[in-house]
Amino acid sequence: MRSIAALLLLLTAASLPAQDTSCQALFTRTGFTQRTSLPIGNCGDCHSGSTQSPRVAARLGNPGGSKWIRGDEILIWLGETSVADASQTPAPRDLSAVDRHAQAWTSLRSTTAEQMGVVLGKPGQLHRDRACLACHTSLPVYNLECESDGLISAALESDVRLTSGVSCEGCHGTSGDAATQGADLPNGWGTAHFALRNWRNMPPDEKCRHGYLDVRSVASRTKICVSCHVGNAELGRVVTHEMYAAGHPPLPPFELQTFEQQMPKHWREYHEKPELLRQEFEAATGLKPADPAEQQARELLVSALITWSESMKLTADLAEQKAPQELVRSEWPEFAQFDCYACHHDLRHDGWRQQAQIKGHPGRPRLIPWPATLAELAWNVTSSTPEAAATPGIGFAEVRQATVSTPFGDTRELIKAARAAAASAEQIASRLETSTLTPQQQQAVTAGLLNAGTAATVDYDSARQIAWSWLLLNSATADEQQKLFPQLFLQLHQGRAESDPIPGSNETVTVIRIDPALSLPPIAGYDPQSFRAAFETIRKSQSE
Repeated sequence: MRSIAALLLLLTAASLPAQDTSCQALFTRTGFTQRTSLPIGNCGDCHSGSTQSPRVAARLGNPGGSKWIRGDEILIWLGETSVADASQTPAPRDLSAVDRHAQAWTSLRSTTAEQMGVVLGKPGQLHRDRACLACHTSLPVYNLECESDGLISAALESDVRLTSGVSCEGCHGTSGDAATQGADLPNGWGTAHFALRNWRNMPPDEKCRHGYLDVRSVASRTKICVSCHVGNAELGRVVTHEMYAAGHPPLPPFELQTFEQQMPKHWREYHEKPELLRQEFEAATGLKPADPAEQQARELLVSALITWSESMKLTADLAEQKAPQELVRSEWPEFAQFDCYACHHDLRHDGWRQQAQIKGHPGRPRLIPWPATLAELAWNVTSSTPEAAATPGIGFAEVRQATVSTPFGDTRELIKAARAAAASAEQIASRLETSTLTPQQQQAVTAGLLNAGTAATVDYDSARQIAWSWLLLNSATADEQQKLFPQLFLQLHQGRAESDPIPGSNETVTVIRIDPALSLPPIAGYDPQSFRAAFETIRKSQSE
């Protein structure tokens, strides 16, 4: 397993203006299954450090060893420092730096998963359950042979495409040729991208025809990530209340750039690429670098709008029972879509929730609040533009009203409001991604975060969103993050040591398993007064 290919975002040009494409067809069940999935070892020749060789670098179109990509993506993914052959002692691994996606499948054989399996009536079987595999592997599971009760064939337990977890194809798209003989599809990106210079300069919509997801686009990257980190009903990627009750760790709120920083980073930012290659790229494509600060603020807003949009699509699809029943065991109301803390909270008479600015009716839980937090900021910043003036908002009030008009909402009205909100938010995000924020709008983003942090009692998950965004835009160090928001600091590399089975072997390897109690302090320790005080201190320091 030490030769597994990495999550190689090989062409992420994070400092470039986005190109106008959505690859929308690839975000469907058909799009994920119309091509064959290739073994990820195919990626190893170029992405396990071999581009350190000038000869190989020249073969990859990078004469003199200069590199457009890092070339060591596999090592970063696995937490390795070098490649060792059979005659060498394996190099030490930095367990805290292993990309957690590399453990996605083996985590289904962890102690927590074993306990969940017992509760769900599938002891020791979750690593074969398609409802879990939809997110815990890159291999499309929808057409795989099943034995019974949603379990895939035991023979697939030795298939590296499954056991490598969320690897290359998880973020870049299924890379093989057409899965159906005679299908009118060009060859898959697994071979197409070897024509490196042509591939590098190819428009994203052309890459999409080869099955490649557009990782340069922040909207596309967000959809890729939130399909699991929020959910996607069509793809069967849904964490249900039943799963939570069985012990599935809670999904934390999602902010794209904050999570990207913790992967760890396995790509080159555009300004880190060799100048000669950048000049060639710009001449061939006509794209020019964006201002990094403007880009970062704009990506924050675009990602927030897409996250809100995808959350609303998920709500509407579950309410309309559009999720594939063979993968998603859920009926509406699906409690996991509602605010957990409306029902699960400490019983304190003077608890902070009594002071929270919650709009609705007592006893009628609202939908999960955090997806709207940064989306509202994005709407406030962009709503004054002429283009946004033609969009009738992005549905916050309508969704809220439909949710609380009756216990667990008026289903028909909620579906209608959620779909309208999703469409409007995606439309605004599409325009925003291909535009440029004015200096006034950039200032409005900062001011909006300050206002959100000081204006009212903020719920726990929304507070995390606000804090992470502020820390991101102000390039706060780890020490500054811990000092300002110790209750909200995201540390996905904190966890507990466990032995991970190596698929196809009797051996094990030590890993650091994510432990929510360590990576994110529990809600019981959250103090909204301290959170507000931290932002008041920030506001005061900026005014001096």
